[in-house]
Amino acid sequence: MLFTLSQLDDAYAWLCRRRKHFPSDADVWWFRFRYPVVRSGLLQKINSGSYQFSAQSRVINSGGEVLHLWGSQDALVMKLISNALQALLSLSSRCTHIKGHGGLKQSVVDIQQHLDDYQYACKTDVKGYYESIDQYLLMGMINDTIQDRDLRCYLY
Repeated sequence: MLFTLSQLDDAYAWLCRRRKHFPSDADVWWFRFRYPVVRSGLLQKINSGSYQFSAQSRVINSGGEVLHLWGSQDALVMKLISNALQALLSLSSRCTHIKGHGGLKQSVVDIQQHLDDYQYACKTDVKGYYESIDQYLLMGMINDTIQDRDLRCYLY
């Protein structure tokens, strides 16, 4: 799959929205300043398969919490790929956390419609859910579903 400048610009707009409140020393501001200059070259690297991700940064936020954060350029590339994958994957309308699927309000409406059918409702959140996913199993599932060689996962 070859990405277009329009798709890259959509991912860039997402990055700007997501990181607009980042502190003045965050790399997003340098990247935003340089984006018009690096835009075409970045797209060429992505499309040629030569783009390489950098290591994550360890950041301590104002509340003292330690975060591991992808650099702005890497986050942009991941969003670009994520957008392409979302277009190829079918998602259940019951996944209300997905944009356009109703969110929490839709979940509450669904529960209210079935109050007579059930005695209890339970909201859950699994701590460390994403960290516990077997990466090799996930990559296998992606490879079974995605036909585009450029978007498939390769096990090294």
